[in-house]
Amino acid sequence: MSLFNVGEEVIIQGKIFKGFNGMEATITYVSETPRRMVGRYFGFVYKTSLDTDDYLYWEEASLRKKHKPSTQSLSTMIEELNKVRA
Repeated sequence: MSLFNVGEEVIIQGKIFKGFNGMEATITYVSETPRRMVGRYFGFVYKTSLDTDDYLYWEEASLRKKHKPSTQSLSTMIEELNKVRA
């Protein structure tokens, strides 16, 4: 089972194409089965909305989940955590 799904927002954080690092993208393709890529990597591969090259794929290690911002203030979250500890 892949870590990311089509339509999911991610942040690029790769070692090879460093010019993309920090950019936000949307997953547009997920391989059906794990594949071997450059080097020893074996896993699912992805295409994103940033890809302009048909041969540019991302491995799972190069992608980070983009978390949605909280709807609560920091003080409210701390209060709730303190209630759980008590």
